[in-house]
Amino acid sequence: AGITIVFAIFQYFGVNLSEFSRKKEWAPAELPRVPAKNARIRPAEPIAGIVFTVLFLILLNAANHLIGIYYTDPGGNLTVIPLFDPEVFRAYLPYFNLLLLLAIGKECLKLVIGKWTLPLAGINILHNAASLIVMVMAFSNPAIWNPGFLAFILESGVVDSAAQLESIMGMAAKGLMGGVAFALILDAVISLVKGVQQKIAG
Repeated sequence: AGITIVFAIFQYFGVNLSEFSRKKEWAPAELPRVPAKNARIRPAEPIAGIVFTVLFLILLNAANHLIGIYYTDPGGNLTVIPLFDPEVFRAYLPYFNLLLLLAIGKECLKLVIGKWTLPLAGINILHNAASLIVMVMAFSNPAIWNPGFLAFILESGVVDSAAQLESIMGMAAKGLMGGVAFALILDAVISLVKGVQQKIAG
């Protein structure tokens, strides 16, 4: 009698019991597509990127004067001579901040998407290109170096003349820009290749 009442209730509310007993046909196409092996982005990668970018953002804005040469003065106190001229560096700081905030956004996208795609690779290429432009703008300007830093190097006797020091700083700037350019271009190419692989994998 109880079973009859249950069936009567189902029938009253229009529940079709035959749908429960009918097995739904399954097709492999219903499975979510698996990203190409090389195109996968492990969560640890963008998380680490976000953490280091935030720390670097804090360093540039709150403690950029700590980037420099450390030495012990005659009184035994540890002293730092900043590498960058405060006023000139401050002029480039908004560009650095914008790039770092965009980098955090890019890492968030990588974390959410979980794989390299062509649009994500395009975003990465544009960001790397902008980073390279700002880097060249900043470090091709000789005024970015702190005069006190240059004077300390000159007085230490490491170089023979101001002209030699200027030449060395110029080569150092070019080496820095060259290294950063190589890293950014390599990263852009790798992201593009992975995006294409993911596109092919479908």
